[in-house]
Amino acid sequence: MKATKFFLLGAAILTLATSCKDLLDSMAKNPVFTFAGTTVYDGQSAYLGTTATCRIGWTNHNPEIVDLSYNEIGKECIATFRLPDISKKTTKVKITATNLEDETVEPFVGEITVEPWRLGIYKKGSNGWNSVDALYNPSTASFSYGAAGNGAGTYKIQLETKDNYGNYTAITSIPYNLGKLEQFKVRWSGKLIGINGSAEEAVYSKEFTLESAPASGSNRAVAYLGEVGYVITVSK
Repeated sequence: MKATKFFLLGAAILTLATSCKDLLDSMAKNPVFTFAGTTVYDGQSAYLGTTATCRIGWTNHNPEIVDLSYNEIGKECIATFRLPDISKKTTKVKITATNLEDETVEPFVGEITVEPWRLGIYKKGSNGWNSVDALYNPSTASFSYGAAGNGAGTYKIQLETKDNYGNYTAITSIPYNLGKLEQFKVRWSGKLIGINGSAEEAVYSKEFTLESAPASGSNRAVAYLGEVGYVITVSK
């Protein structure tokens, strides 16, 4: 009876060891990369990590939106995403990774969603934050201090992205990790929000107070997400 138990235990261990080896072999051969199936904001970069030990070939199906950089064997791949200025809309892009050493291994096709964003401007009222009408173009939003409903008060600049219905909603966090790249932070600048140079901060809105129309040179605020930046300006 004991001999039978030992035999079954040995067989189980052998099966487990074989299964683990098969799994490791599969991971080494299959060029599956992380970050597929997730969402990035316009201008950001992501590290496309893989457990594959083979040489990898990359196919970029959307070169007008995605830029790929990697070493001579296809490792350390970093993707940078930038939506065309004339078409800032949510777009799904595809990237294919291929095992260049074994053609029997199926290529891996990953899909990533790229979302546009902008800077919204709000004024604090008795019932909370109210949107301030602004003139938008691809890079600048401007509003008049002297327009009805504006004037002295507390304002907020907010990073916003489009929801599933096409409406802009506040970005309150970036809930994912960008792999080997540092956790993403917004680069803020502009005397309007009290930053003379440039500062990286893990915040997605900035408040400031106006008592009068700001003078030229101190009437701007800028926010960058990766390679894409937007400006808020205040006129008289």
